[in-house]
Amino acid sequence: MIHRGWISKIARRLLRRRKFHAFNVGAGRTGTVSIHAMFSAYYVSMHEPEAHILIPLIIENEGKADRRPFRDYVWDKDRRLINDAANVHCGAIMKTLYPDSEVTVEAFLHF
Repeated sequence: MIHRGWISKIARRLLRRRKFHAFNVGAGRTGTVSIHAMFSAYYVSMHEPEAHILIPLIIENEGKADRRPFRDYVWDKDRRLINDAANVHCGAIMKTLYPDSEVTVEAFLHF
């Protein structure tokens, strides 16, 4: 059976438009897969997109004063993938990239 939301998802990806823009930030075993499953039926949602690139970047840039390469990668990936929702491990950097977001950095630091 074809799910009726798939046409809308494909059209939004091709037109490079989002219905909304959300990031689910969490460490392992905190429910990120469940959140992704909730959104994926009707929205463009990915669980840890490009983790094979992102995790080494997180480790490589830990504690560095200049985190621009990491920030640039996350920003470019977000623009390239056009997700409505994405599960990510890099919460603190998301507040830097999206300062108008409603989630505070303190929420990320308590994981």
